[in-house]
Amino acid sequence: MALDETELFVASWGDIQLFVSKLEWEAGNTQVIHDLAAGDEHPVQRRGAHIRKATASLLFDDFDGARETGVSAFRRFQAASKERRIFTHPIDGSFFAVIGEFKPTTDDHSITTATCEFIPDAVIPPVSPAGGGTTTVSGEGSVVAAADDVAQELSDAKLGFPPTQMRKLDFSKSINVSVDIAFSVSASVAISANVSASATADASATASASASASVSASATASAFAFASAYASALAVAQATAVAQASGMASASAFAFAFASAALDADARASVARWTDEDVSIREIIIDATRLSESIAIMIEVGGFETDLALWPSFRSAILLGEAIRSAVVAATSETPSVIVVRVQRPIALLTVAAKVYGGFDAQTRARQIASLNDIRTPGWLDPGDYLMPAKPVGPSSAFIDPEG
Repeated sequence: MALDETELFVASWGDIQLFVSKLEWEAGNTQVIHDLAAGDEHPVQRRGAHIRKATASLLFDDFDGARETGVSAFRRFQAASKERRIFTHPIDGSFFAVIGEFKPTTDDHSITTATCEFIPDAVIPPVSPAGGGTTTVSGEGSVVAAADDVAQELSDAKLGFPPTQMRKLDFSKSINVSVDIAFSVSASVAISANVSASATADASATASASASASVSASATASAFAFASAYASALAVAQATAVAQASGMASASAFAFAFASAALDADARASVARWTDEDVSIREIIIDATRLSESIAIMIEVGGFETDLALWPSFRSAILLGEAIRSAVVAATSETPSVIVVRVQRPIALLTVAAKVYGGFDAQTRARQIASLNDIRTPGWLDPGDYLMPAKPVGPSSAFIDPEG
């Protein structure tokens, strides 16, 4: 009996997505009241805030679009219950936590629910390396996880290098030397005997033409860009035996795998660099544009949209793009902590801001919401999911109903 996940909060425990039907947490302060021996005055001594322990009602079911079944998610969560992980709270953001009480229940429909305590094990401010994005898809950690998924899917589809070898590639060195290091073979000396100088020239010309056509709008793009890496790798693979050394079937297959690995390295390095306070918004936008273009070219060259068997690779590539987009939002927004709010009916932006944050902050919050999202009609929101500043003081639900 599948439940409707649109009616649930979405949180996460490390890499495990959680569906929450109810959430409560300690948000008050510790006060010591001194009852004197006589008199009507009772001095109050402030002792600081309560530890923000959250108690969540979790649901483990076969949700549409989820990567794993409810039983599998429950077993993974239970196995990780003794670990210290990052808990992503729908309102408070992300922080290191440990699990306290955990009481699962299974009903007659085979739906497993559980009451679980998440106890902060560090300072409560967000720990996302990208500067605070508090959704499950923002920050450096989410980009790294999405890149891991892409690498694994490409490897499973025989389109990419095995992740273990891919991580050993050194893009500061020549392609031959990098492959030597990653695959522990000597590809640079295995020159094909029948490759003539003219053939090498033809390969270089073909590669250059491919790169020129693909990155005409990004002449200064990094060598990590998919098109540039593909062109360079194709030229080398047509002149040497690096394809065989890496286990790829052809020069073009090697070029695709190498370019995908370059995109992986580019995404990880770029998002990590965005945590530096000296990095300008302009540099972040340039990086994000290059990464977006690289993902689009990878999807097109790989034929992900035309081959049903490559659907997992296509999906993981799209999710990587979304993770990068959210990391950009977290790194550039004036609101370092964000949540996802679902608008269910068309409504004025200012009305949403007033309902969520109160009338006093409505104007400021409306401007921040507009800067966080691509709103086609200024001041008006169509139904859909929107990023909004965290810590709303109004409704406790992450769903906006104009008639509510």
